[in-house]
Amino acid sequence: MCRGTIGALAALGVALAPACSDQTLVVVSDEAPDIEVEPALLDFGSLGPGETATRTTTIKNVGDAALRLDALQLSEGSAPFTIDTPLEAGTLLEPEASVEVQVTLAAPLSGDNAGTLEVHSNSPSEGRVDVSLVGAGLVPQLQITPTPWDFGELGVGCSTTEVFTVTNVGTVALTVSEWSFEVDPPGSALVADGGQLEAGLVLDPGQSTTVQIWFYPDALTSYSGTLSVSSVDPMPLHAEGIQYGLGIPAGWNTDSFAQEGNNLTDILWVVDNSCSMDQEQTSLATNFATFMSIVSSMDLDYNMAVITTDEASFRSSGGVKVLTPSTPDVAGRFSEMVQVGTNGDSSEKGLKYSYDALQPSMLSGTNAGFLREEAGLRIIYVSDERDSSPQDWSVYYNYFTGLKPGHPEYVIASAVIGVNATATAAAGCTGAGGSADAGIGYFDIANYTSGVLASICASDWSSTLSSLAWISLSLADRFALSAEPVPSTITVAVDGVSVSTGWTYDATTNEVVFDAASVPDNGSTIDITYALPGDCTG
Repeated sequence: MCRGTIGALAALGVALAPACSDQTLVVVSDEAPDIEVEPALLDFGSLGPGETATRTTTIKNVGDAALRLDALQLSEGSAPFTIDTPLEAGTLLEPEASVEVQVTLAAPLSGDNAGTLEVHSNSPSEGRVDVSLVGAGLVPQLQITPTPWDFGELGVGCSTTEVFTVTNVGTVALTVSEWSFEVDPPGSALVADGGQLEAGLVLDPGQSTTVQIWFYPDALTSYSGTLSVSSVDPMPLHAEGIQYGLGIPAGWNTDSFAQEGNNLTDILWVVDNSCSMDQEQTSLATNFATFMSIVSSMDLDYNMAVITTDEASFRSSGGVKVLTPSTPDVAGRFSEMVQVGTNGDSSEKGLKYSYDALQPSMLSGTNAGFLREEAGLRIIYVSDERDSSPQDWSVYYNYFTGLKPGHPEYVIASAVIGVNATATAAAGCTGAGGSADAGIGYFDIANYTSGVLASICASDWSSTLSSLAWISLSLADRFALSAEPVPSTITVAVDGVSVSTGWTYDATTNEVVFDAASVPDNGSTIDITYALPGDCTG
């Protein structure tokens, strides 16, 4: 390059630097952007409930080349500050140009609030400039501690408790508006006692109250609870505390039973002989073949007798009072026995006369040969009126079960009487089979012993007699468990097949009880598996 050219470049302010080869010329410029952010501290002052403050800082390019602004952002933990000025990444500021950035503090937390506004650019001297943000919140603030809280694994039936603190960690007083405790799944496994926590409670700064929460799982499942507290004075607040827990078993148990049916059954029929019973006696006699066909198929070893609602002596047919499988023409004799006539007392006392018929003096005298110690006892009442016996039905029930010491389940009463359409209550009825008043008394004892309940007003008695026949077999319908179970874990299998319906758990007697229609067949194996409650002594 000639000297004239070099001089001209120097006059234009271009610096010339010698190169490592005398054949190369390197031109270096000192123009560059430079950032200035003022002020570098934004103080928002002290804010009360509902107050908001806005402050502005200015970004200026004090260099001699364009400044590229890459980002404006708040550092982590800078809430509740917000940037109000949108900025597109790559915005250019020419030398001496500036832009104002507005920041707002709204709904500050109680006490000191601090944050940082980060300004990122291509300034070679400061690629990132920080603006400090400060402000004070003169507000209430709710806090629940500890949260979350894990009660851990706890044996079913055991309990533990924890105290939770509700505190105003703010700088001004608040007034509690409400509190609640929600549990999943719903129930009583988690229970909260709020003590003094109630609507209207005022908590001054730093003041607290407590809530006690008990955890006692009743099933093998996980539980969660949410304690919520709210206030509206001087600003709406809401705080939540979370609790967890898991119910676990101490172990598992299986009880196995063999259904060993007792086919010895003593059946006493109590037939109303009042003036309105002619049609019903005929229905009983006509449909009795259905009863006998089922009884015969079960190979039932029965003793069967008939009395009326005003006479305790057994009815006779050809001199025979107690029918057995060896009695000739059982169906014919029974038909004759139940045709008791309609000239009886209009004040029916079926419970009393069944009680009288089974007194020791009667059983050793005129009613001899009927009651067997080891046999099941079935009493079947057939009446279109209520029972008018002098004692409550329970008195007679207690006597009947006393005849089977240690085996109250051997006694089942059934009733063909006035009931509603679903046989769930004593009620007057009218039908093709006749009409009847509510069978009060008879209904009660039959319902209590899980016997058959059927309407005397029905036109077809075959299904009723079928049910009465099946219930005559003395199969066990209650199975006592060897240990206390967790009720929700009980599973039942009959001959290896899971059975989910047709049975219930009776916590009072600690037994699994089968419905009358679901009693396992003779010879079946019943397996009942259940979890054991936790050992709470450790």
